[in-house]
Amino acid sequence: MRIKEIKAKGKFVVLKFEKVDDGMFKKKGSLLIPSVSTSNPQENASQKDTTRWRAFIFDIGPDVENPSYKIGDMVVFNNYDIKYVGSDDDNTFGIVQGHNIMATYAEEEEETTN
Repeated sequence: MRIKEIKAKGKFVVLKFEKVDDGMFKKKGSLLIPSVSTSNPQENASQKDTTRWRAFIFDIGPDVENPSYKIGDMVVFNNYDIKYVGSDDDNTFGIVQGHNIMATYAEEEEETTN
């Protein structure tokens, strides 16, 4: 299902997922590990693969009281209490209750060494 429009209601928050494109290989220590590609973050939660996803706040419901996050923040959330909707890499969303957002974060750029 391709989502055309999505809006948070009540005490819910809509998250937008973005696949992190680390190229074909990831470096772990001195080893290069091939990335596994799956198109659904829900599948990734149940499998041990190397695909990384970022979750952004996409919309905040009107009844979420005093959120400590804003639209566009990258967040960590309780993966057990999410409903995934959408069907492909650029159209995957999740719906969680506002209190299930556990943290916001920023990523540091990784240095490449040749």
